[in-house]
Amino acid sequence: MIAARGLPLGLASSSPARLIDAALAGLGLDRGQFAAVVSAEREAYGKPHPAVYLRAASALGVEPTRCLALEDSLNGALAAKAARMRCIAVPEVFEGCARGFAIADALLPSLERIDDALFDSIWPRSDAFAAAGCGIDVDGGGDPVAAAAAALASVDAFLASCKAVKAAHGYTFDREVP
Repeated sequence: MIAARGLPLGLASSSPARLIDAALAGLGLDRGQFAAVVSAEREAYGKPHPAVYLRAASALGVEPTRCLALEDSLNGALAAKAARMRCIAVPEVFEGCARGFAIADALLPSLERIDDALFDSIWPRSDAFAAAGCGIDVDGGGDPVAAAAAALASVDAFLASCKAVKAAHGYTFDREVP
């Protein structure tokens, strides 16, 4: 669906670049498969501040209002909406019922639930939107449209991989389940 619409894929993450690279490598992906990869590690503020999303939109060469963010965290969804992007939230099970997710344009249990009807309800084809942004904790040649399909198909595994990589490097999580 993303590939059929000809949308480039950008990655906007709160994780440090080395963790993004490790998570991508764990999934068999590389930075060259994305039109833009942006880490908030060089931003003055992390999510929920919109800076990382604004820089990702700039790197893609599109206005933030022409972007769609796919988010797994409440802070990420807040950052995407503060950047004036449309947002589909796919939260962790333990935070999926947080009231703050009402800010998202759609709230789903899995990215597998995204279909043409949902996508069109958020962004009609006649509006011809310019970019898809993936705000998950994760430049070169390569096909960003093909990468979008691959990344969306494996995002659940990607999120699990990110947590494993963070744990292996001694990072803790903001909201761990006891």
